[in-house]
Amino acid sequence: IYTLSLHDALPISINEATSSDESVLSVVGTSGDVFTVEGTGTGSAELRADATTVDSGEGLVDTIDMRAAIPEVLKLQHSCGDNPSGRVGKYLVDQTILIPFEMELADGQPVIGYGYYPVTAEPAAALTPVVDTKAQAFIHYTTAEAPQQVTLTSDIDSATLTLDLVDPGDIDGATLAVAPPLREGRTDLFYALPTVGSDPVCQANTAVTFEVTTPETCSVREASAPLTEEARQYGWFSITGIAQGQCLINVTHASGAAGAGVTT
Repeated sequence: IYTLSLHDALPISINEATSSDESVLSVVGTSGDVFTVEGTGTGSAELRADATTVDSGEGLVDTIDMRAAIPEVLKLQHSCGDNPSGRVGKYLVDQTILIPFEMELADGQPVIGYGYYPVTAEPAAALTPVVDTKAQAFIHYTTAEAPQQVTLTSDIDSATLTLDLVDPGDIDGATLAVAPPLREGRTDLFYALPTVGSDPVCQANTAVTFEVTTPETCSVREASAPLTEEARQYGWFSITGIAQGQCLINVTHASGAAGAGVTT
């Protein structure tokens, strides 16, 4: 399923959207200046949208040719990189996580849309798919409550991805994932990932605090995630450079060490 927008210099409203071949691409909904199509078969079809400008009522028509195809290649990856042990990523139990993915034809042509995620989890109970999403870049799952290892296997090729589900109490440290140069008089964003066995834990939504121990050189405060690829991570904070010198910050995960807390 894919959503298209009809753009113009003025606000517009789509009156009707149609497909030249409903057996290939079917229009399943319109709203304002967008309409949604579903791939119902393989092949190509012309999509047509009839619209009017909201202010003047001027009629507009546009068409686009689109192709529907069954993907032949699935690419899976972890959001914070593979651990040294191989294509294994660590995630916390009982959380919603996002697995980045891409689909292609054998010649490398992208196949885009949402609602079709050709992957199987083993054991199946370890990951519960989140079905009410229109994600086109991530597969959404809720992780099981018990620590365990789970493997995602592609249904269309040989791709696999392994996840270790770990308990927050197993957190034993932290690692700085984003480290831009820190300059005097400037504020920059960073984020810290908790670690288990020295491996980073991806997308860990767990309590974390930051404390600067060199207030003469820098200051620190919690921060919201930026609108970037890293936004799905947690543990963001900002550092402001005050003077030249070494900036030291303690990162504490309260749930680590079986609830005793871990400071790095």
